[in-house]
Amino acid sequence: MVICHPVSLRGKNDTKSSFKILTGLKVKISVGEISNMILCHERFEEERQNVREAGISRSDFSQIDDTGARLNGKNGYSIAVCNQFFTDYYTSLSKNREAVLRALAGTELKFAINEIALKYVDDKVNNKAIVGELRKLQSNRLYGPDEFTNEILNAPWARGKITSWIKHIKEGCAIGAFRDNFLGVRSKILICDDAPQFKGILEFLGLCLIHEERHYKKLTPSHPDFIKAVADFRETF
Repeated sequence: MVICHPVSLRGKNDTKSSFKILTGLKVKISVGEISNMILCHERFEEERQNVREAGISRSDFSQIDDTGARLNGKNGYSIAVCNQFFTDYYTSLSKNREAVLRALAGTELKFAINEIALKYVDDKVNNKAIVGELRKLQSNRLYGPDEFTNEILNAPWARGKITSWIKHIKEGCAIGAFRDNFLGVRSKILICDDAPQFKGILEFLGLCLIHEERHYKKLTPSHPDFIKAVADFRETF
């Protein structure tokens, strides 16, 4: 099952692209029908979420990658989340850790100040005072985006601090909510390449075998024994 986040389905170019993809898959459909589906995408959102949850629940991993895409006439990114049971596409103007979290969650982010968030911020931010202020606010409360910005990021102890620190606070608390299952079902293992935005989100990270093999492909030994050793290893790999 292939599903798309609604923000991916906008504009004339998206209609043409969808038409090419579907007809390439031997689906009999007109450009007008695709346009109608895109304009009325809200009615598919519940089905999309159900498909995501069913696909994630049936496997112990999710796989993710991103590629360049156009969004409303601007350069952006299409982030694919999948396993052997489903594929979901999310389009964003950014491919940072927040965008990755939205793609994995399939919904807008919420924020929690819990042990997961505190550990993430402590690892990323070289400021014990900030971690201490967050620890005072630790609770079971779930913040919406506006609440979190107004009450936490604009608090006196956070206002004017280094931009990267504020970014890490937001990331950490979003990851805290995600891992505590406030954003729906999720996997424990994330399969991906070695891009930094994929790290630290789920408990376990599995790097893509294709990306791993590329390192050995670059080896250029000159001694016959070493040439054979590399060739044998790559064949086994």
